[in-house]
Amino acid sequence: MSALKKVIPGTRLPIYFPNMVLQAMPLSEEGLEAVSKGEMPSMLKFRSAPSVGKLEIKNYLRTIYGLDVKRVHTANYQGKKKQLRLKNKVVYYRKPDFKSITVELNQNR
Repeated sequence: MSALKKVIPGTRLPIYFPNMVLQAMPLSEEGLEAVSKGEMPSMLKFRSAPSVGKLEIKNYLRTIYGLDVKRVHTANYQGKKKQLRLKNKVVYYRKPDFKSITVELNQNR
């Protein structure tokens, strides 16, 4: 028996439910070629909220999808400023900020 069950009977290890959205971006030419050959692409791109960290992304992809992540590169971007012209006024607004994420995968698998 593990030490945890000896101390507190009937407890389980905590379950991690991530509270983040990773939006997958289209694959590059090399990625599409790899997929057409039946292989896993070496680089994946995502977009998410600026508050998401590199370690969170790496752990999320490893635990949920079973990917062997080699490196994670991130870049924060400000949302674009836009204007909407109505009949008698102009409304200014901004698209939300986002983080661009590039994940490099190990090919040894």
